[in-house]
Amino acid sequence: MKILHIGVPSTKEMPGEVYYEDFKEYCTNPDDHPYKLEFFRFPDGCDKLPQEIVNTWHVCIEVDNIDEAMEDMDEIILPVLRDATPVFAFAKKDDVLLEIREKC
Repeated sequence: MKILHIGVPSTKEMPGEVYYEDFKEYCTNPDDHPYKLEFFRFPDGCDKLPQEIVNTWHVCIEVDNIDEAMEDMDEIILPVLRDATPVFAFAKKDDVLLEIREKC
């Protein structure tokens, strides 16, 4: 397992953010931030993701096998999206929201 970034919800426009049409989301690249912070916002709302994801900070981790990682989670917030690149899901462990990405 490897920690990739911390996702932080934002209500203001951030430098370098990119718009993702699928989720109506603006998002920054955590690799461009010295502390690996990813800022995201949904100014027009989002009907494709649970509100907990839209409004809550998260820790993004990379795992070798997403199915094995999901078995260890306390609560599934967004099941595995296998059509995405990278494959990812959102879940909670010890009351912390995790974005779980499978290593490519």
